[in-house]
This record gives sequence, C-alpha cells and structure tokens, in this order.
Amino acid sequence: MDFKLIGAPCGQHGPYTFYKAFKYSKHGKSNILALSEFFFVKLWNDSDLVSIGELQLLWEDKNSEQTLASLRLYILPENTPEGRSDCHGEHEVLAITEKVVLRVEDLLTWITEAADWSWGLSAVYDRSAKLMPRPSLLSDNSVIDLAEVDKEKDLLGESHWDTKSGVVVLSFSRYCRYRGILKRLEGVHNKWLRTALVTALGGFTVPCRNTRVLYCKETFDYPDLEGHELLCNHLAPKLKGRPRKKRKMLDQSPDSSDSESETSSNSTSSSSTKVQVKYSPPQRKGGVGPSITTLSTGRRPNRAPTSTTEESDFFRRLHAFMKARQSPINRVPTIGFKELDLYKLYSKVRHLGGYDAVTSSRLWKYVYEEMGGDQSSTSAATCCRRHYERLLLPFERYLVPIRSKNSTLAKLKKMDEISITPKSPVQNDNDKGVILISS
Repeated sequence: MDFKLIGAPCGQHGPYTFYKAFKYSKHGKSNILALSEFFFVKLWNDSDLVSIGELQLLWEDKNSEQTLASLRLYILPENTPEGRSDCHGEHEVLAITEKVVLRVEDLLTWITEAADWSWGLSAVYDRSAKLMPRPSLLSDNSVIDLAEVDKEKDLLGESHWDTKSGVVVLSFSRYCRYRGILKRLEGVHNKWLRTALVTALGGFTVPCRNTRVLYCKETFDYPDLEGHELLCNHLAPKLKGRPRKKRKMLDQSPDSSDSESETSSNSTSSSSTKVQVKYSPPQRKGGVGPSITTLSTGRRPNRAPTSTTEESDFFRRLHAFMKARQSPINRVPTIGFKELDLYKLYSKVRHLGGYDAVTSSRLWKYVYEEMGGDQSSTSAATCCRRHYERLLLPFERYLVPIRSKNSTLAKLKKMDEISITPKSPVQNDNDKGVILISS
C-alpha cells in the first residue's frame, strides 16, 4: 500500500503544510480521497465492525517528518455502548466526540470496501458529479480549488465509479431539506436533481453508483478507541497563533497625550516608574469643570482577581443535577461560532425574571443577541429557547422553589425581630398585618 499527495499545498501554518487530497493503492485498486469525503473504515482487524470516516485535515508535519490525517468517525447506533433506542432515526449515525489523528500509512490499513452496506437512503447516481457532496467541512463556494483533484479522478476510469461503494453523512437539517426535495420531485428526481436550481436548494447527486445517504445529529464518547495503538492524537496540529501583547494600563484621551509626553520627559525616576494621566470631560452647567489628575508614581496597581467561585459552583451543581436525572450534559452547543456559556445564559434569563417571564415577554431573541448570536438569524429565538429548555430549564425549576422559600423565611424572620409599637392608626393597621403574617 502506497500513497501520494495530489496538487499543490492549500495552506501552511508553522511546521504544517496542508493538502487537499491523496491517491492510494490497496489490493491492486487505486482511489482518491479528498477533504470532507466519506469512506468506510474497519477500526480493528479482528472485528467485523464497519464504521464511517470523514477526512477533515491532511498535512505534512516537518517536526515529525510524517504525513498525517485527521478524521471524524461515525458509528451506527446499535454499535454504540448504549445501543439503538426509539429516539434514533432509521438513517441515523452517531459521531464520536473526539476526532482521531493517524499517519496516512496507518489510515490505509483502516480503509475497507463495504459492498454489503445496506443502511441509509440510496442516492441518485450521476457520473458528472465528480466530487462527493461536501456538507460539513467544505461548501461548493469554498476558496479551495479542487480542479487538480477532479482531473486525477477522471483518470480512474468509468469502471471504478460503477463498482465503488460510497457513503455520505449529512447534518440533520440538510438531510431534512434533501428528503423534502425528493418528496417534491417524486418520480422525476433522477432528472431534476442534476439541475443547478435544485442543487442550490439542497439537492445533490453522487459519482458512485452504490452510495448511501445518512445523517448525524448527536455525538457520544467511545472509551474503547482511546487506547488504540495507531492513534497519534498528540501530533494534532497546534493552530493557535502567538499570544497578544497585554495592553498598557493607560487611561487617557487624545487631548492628554501632550501632557503625558511632557511629564515623562521631565521625570527623573527609574524605568519602572509609571505616570498615569486621567482626563475628566467638562460637565454641564452647574457641575465641576475639567480636571487633570496625576496619579502617584510607583508600581502599576494589580487588578482585582476575578472571582470564579460562584461560576464553578454553578457548573458543579448543574452537572451533578443533570447527571442525577439521567440526562448528563455531554456536549455544549455553539452560538456565533463560540461555545455557549451556560452560566451567562442562566444568569441573563434569571435577571429577566426566569424562563416563564422571558417566554411570555418574547425576549428570547434579545437573549440570543446578548449571548453573541447572529442578529440576522430568523430562528434565533427558537434556537436559544430550545438550548435553555434542554440544558437549564430543569435546573431552574429545581432551584426556584428553594430560593423563593428561603426568601420568604428570611422576610418572616425579619418581621419577627421588628418590635410592634403602635403610634398611629395607620401603623396599627400595619401591625395587625404583621401579626397575621407571623402567625
């Protein structure tokens, strides 16, 4: 088994050089695997378990002098530790939470042909569709030029595509659009799915005659895979850039720049001495006029450490509660390309009066925007509300009665400590009310 990288590099970051595809030979047959394409894999040689892999990254590492690939793995629900349940769809697969990194040489030992694979919806075959649909990592408008990959695939011949088995895993939303289009074009989908209009609406065709379409909307942990001898997760590319320089703690306006330079030039203190100038803008009539205050020289005052005790206690109690009710939080969703801050979301909703108040006042879109979501999203309110209902609403229902009870007891205790000394008819009426509440 040998392989070669196809085309020029599509990117570079430090010691990593990224590529779009590679060509390999196995059992006398040649094939090409490009980014975001799916294929069948067998994780263990002594097992008949067949899974689905998705090529997400392909790069050369100059430090280790190896060619590596990053995969996302998908497994049928019946092959997971918890097994298939009634909530799983007929054409659904589950994704393993952690991606895996392999040397390309080891990946070739995983790749297999699953000619008897029967799960999923049959896709519409079209040889002119040179590339498999790219639903998750790349889009048809991607800046990555795959023309070189198309040319190499044309050289494989017609017989290769007629006999090859393929598979595609879509997101649940795209799968629903695809099924809707098939329903509308029932009876004529073989003709219309090839048009540009239907493709723009979510339809697609595939170059392999025997291709199955599945969808994925959930992930799960697979501990058995962590100890696999071929994994090289420690060689995953580190794509973080250099840390940003800390901003100087200097609060000044443009008008005070001259004053600062004059002060620094006349200063005879050491290099560690800092001079900070504050400028107060002129106030309205009747107020105090502008003033310039020079702080005492010396070390820069330390910032007060941000207290995270309350936040950490919140997450500890939240995870313990959700785990106790058999619905643990395994994966936190994302909003605006950032992981959803559950503590901030819960605090924002409670500040607005809780779930019922936010729902009745139709404030979920406002909450969504406060969490950093896209303001132009048409499903913002529904998206934010569903995340809260699934992850935080049971915890709120659990805490609110306790808090209201404690606050009531505190109020009653405070009332008992107040001495009742009637001084006026109005006060006597209030005192009677206090006595009735205390009793």
